[in-house]
Amino acid sequence: MLVSRRTAAQLAVTFTTSDGLSPVLAFYRERLSQEGWDVREQGLIEGAWVLKGRKGLRTCRVEVTEDHARTYIAFVLPLAPEAGARE
Repeated sequence: MLVSRRTAAQLAVTFTTSDGLSPVLAFYRERLSQEGWDVREQGLIEGAWVLKGRKGLRTCRVEVTEDHARTYIAFVLPLAPEAGARE
């Protein structure tokens, strides 16, 4: 299942996979780094494992949760550079 939502402030894409939590987190750590993002793991926040990325003035956030059969991924990309951020 894939759901996307765009507002004036951000693009959010949510989807599921049968892959486990660990391989999904590893994929996003590696892929974001390959694309030039500085990735920082925020850890478990409100039941979701959170990765934050920074690339210049841009930020992104990946939230990953799992239940018994599925892993849920939410990818959020603000459409404007973060206020107060410095390159």
